[in-house]
Amino acid sequence: MTAALAWLVRHRSLAIGAAIVGALFVTGLLAPVLTGASPLAPDLHHPFEGVSRSHLLGTDALGRDIATRVAWGARYSLLEVTACIAVSAILGTVLGLTCAGAGSLVDQAVMWLMDILFAFPGVVLALLIVALLGPGLVNMLLAISLFSVPVYARLTRNLAMALRRTGYVEAAEAMGAGVPRIMLFHILPNAAGPILVQCAVSAGSVILMAASLSFLGLGVEPPAPEWGAMMSDGRDYVGAHILPSLFPGLAISIAVLGFNVLGEGIRRLFERS
Repeated sequence: MTAALAWLVRHRSLAIGAAIVGALFVTGLLAPVLTGASPLAPDLHHPFEGVSRSHLLGTDALGRDIATRVAWGARYSLLEVTACIAVSAILGTVLGLTCAGAGSLVDQAVMWLMDILFAFPGVVLALLIVALLGPGLVNMLLAISLFSVPVYARLTRNLAMALRRTGYVEAAEAMGAGVPRIMLFHILPNAAGPILVQCAVSAGSVILMAASLSFLGLGVEPPAPEWGAMMSDGRDYVGAHILPSLFPGLAISIAVLGFNVLGEGIRRLFERS
């Protein structure tokens, strides 16, 4: 027990970040059990109620329970993070390893394409893609995934280029190992740490970007209980009733903070190992 407490104190960033992210996952996955109510069911007799025993975070303009909607909104955030990180990390890692192993011509062509994507600010590129494809959850996830790919591609490529000069890789090459085998079994496992840190840090950016697009009406559309869409629903009443926008905004802030702290904790863990 003492050793476990000492480890938690020594890796407090990892512990705090994991606790926040774990709470987010539990809330999202168990939202139907925790709330026991529909996030879409209106109650027009009780609009804009304050915090009470029956409504822990109050109600919105249609009388819907804000706590219920915030809990269900965690599901959308989990979907956004999982889908976007999986697509962008896998595609970016494959491109980065390909650049490092295929030669200068392929490397220059792919990095040139990545530089073009880097030239656009992430928000502008996402807005452009969603505006062309139309609003909706799938198009929003595609847009966020696309502008995140260059980050993973350049990171993986730089790590792979550095690792190719290490002794164990040179020994594998001398023993006749092919480029695909070297990339998959010698370089990728040793590059996994920084890539995992980037995934954790990028997760916060995904949540923030998805909420921004939904707030602008280009992502998840009402009445879905997505945090950005909830803030958009409540913005017309902020002067008189701030709760419908306040609590989704706090949920976004806490989720982004949790993933950023988790990423920092993972980075420190790999540095000490």
